[in-house]
This record gives sequence, structure tokens and C-alpha cells, in this order.
Amino acid sequence: MKKLKLFVRFLILNESQLLALHQLGVEITKTLDDSVNGVFSDQFFVEANLDKFPKLEYLQLATSGLDLVPLNHPQLSQAVVSGSRGIFNQPMAAYVIGHLLAVYQHHRFFAQTQKDQQWRPSRHQEEIAGKRVAIVGLGQIGQQLAKTFAFFGAKVDAFNRTKRDSIYVQDIYPLTDLVSRIKDYDVVVISLALHTDTKHVINDQVINQLASHAVLINVGRAELIDEPALVTSLQAKKFRHAVLDTFAKEPLPKEHPLWALDNVTLTPHISFTSPQNLERMFQALYTNLQLYLQGERLINQFK
Repeated sequence: MKKLKLFVRFLILNESQLLALHQLGVEITKTLDDSVNGVFSDQFFVEANLDKFPKLEYLQLATSGLDLVPLNHPQLSQAVVSGSRGIFNQPMAAYVIGHLLAVYQHHRFFAQTQKDQQWRPSRHQEEIAGKRVAIVGLGQIGQQLAKTFAFFGAKVDAFNRTKRDSIYVQDIYPLTDLVSRIKDYDVVVISLALHTDTKHVINDQVINQLASHAVLINVGRAELIDEPALVTSLQAKKFRHAVLDTFAKEPLPKEHPLWALDNVTLTPHISFTSPQNLERMFQALYTNLQLYLQGERLINQFK
């Protein structure tokens, strides 16, 4: 039976979880040393520290994507590498819906009237029902977004690199159709994985075709958007609002022009956060460890 000494950097494990892993033959360690042959961590840490694991056999990321981990790294030549699919679906869908409702229900306006102690009953609130929504990227997160928007009564279309079925999506288009079709949508949500061919997929041509009433929400990598082109469009108020959780440089510099715009909602890369993530992470880890120790292919295995 295979044995793993698994380095876990941030996942907090309770006694029952530790016992379950021990029964699999997995030893958990928080110490970096040459005896470690398994890693469960986030990809930012792994990318910078792969050289510290000369015996690496098992690498599982706490995310579903692998865009920041070099698969051709020598330390990964003999390792099984997988992601953790589905962990962040729920909180990211809640983030998108919450911030969209904040725009549609004028939360900023009413927060200010409360602060000013003014009774100003604006009656211009909007519903999600009936809105046309474009999901750019129909992976695990995109599919959860489609399901959530469909529940609210929106008409959901998707743009994706490959054809993919979803009962919650009416039409699926290739990414090359973004320029010609993006003007048709009230809401555009970017949840696409970052690859060499998706960098700046939301370029100036796409941004300039957004409807004047459109809300753009990005929960993908910042590099999916041409940030200078986005800033220019927002400064000119060419479309209604942008909700942005990731940026080309993080933390966002204080001098960045996005800070000064009133048609932007900025959050510090937190759309994925939730207390329930820890339990979902453990379940994803435990399931894959079982498969690995049985010699079977892992869920969300990359190599």
C-alpha cells in the first residue's frame, strides 16, 4: 500500500478528519522537509516552492485551475497532479448575485440616505428575472452561475472555448462570437479559465460593444480583461457598472484610476471565500487520496 507524508499548508483539520486520513495511511505534516512526498496547497505557494519537494509524488491544488503551476517543472515529472473541482462554486455564485442585486436594488443610494437620515423612497429597483445574462466560461463555476441565474428567472447564454451542455443555458456560442453578440446582454459574467488563448479575451473591441445598461462582473483572472481598455470605457461611462474582484496588480495600487470611479465595485480578491470551503476542501482531498492510494485516476486530474 502506498504511503504519503502530506504537507498541508492552510487546511485546518479536526480530529475526525485527521483520523480518517490516518486510516488511509496518510501522515499529515506542517513541516517542510525532504521526506514530504505529497502536497495539498494553493497554487501560488506551490509554484514558488516546488524545489523544496525532491520526492514529490502527489500534488493536489485547492482550486480547479492550474494556470499558475508549471507542469513541466522537473519536480512534477513523476507526480500525480490534480485540482479540487467545485469547492468555490457556491460562494462565487453568491458573490455574483449579491453584487448584481446591490446594483439593481441601489444599495449604495440607500446606504447614503440612511447615513444622511433622509427618507427618499426611490422606486427604480430592478429584478434579475427577465434579464439576458452571458456567462463567459462554462466550467464548474460558470455552470453554477448559470443554474443560479436560471433560478432567478434570467435568460442565460454562455460563451465557451468548447461546446458544453447545460440545462440552464439556452444557447452556447464560441468565444469568437463575443464581439458580435455581447451587445445583446444586460449582464456579462466572466468565469473563464486563463490560458494563452484566453488572455485579454475581453478586449477593447468586446468592451466597446457592451450595452450602455450592461453590468460586467469578473470573478476570473484579471488577465482575461484588457484592464486599460476597461478603465477607459468606465471613465467614459460607456456601460452601467463593473464588479471586479481581481486586478492586474494586487493589492490594487492607491493611485489606480479604478478607485475614483463611482460606476465600479472593487473587492480584494475574495469572491471565493466562505467558511464552508474548508469542509469542501477536505472532502475533495479525501476522495482523491482514496483514489490515488487505490491506484485509480483522480477527480480533476491533470497529469
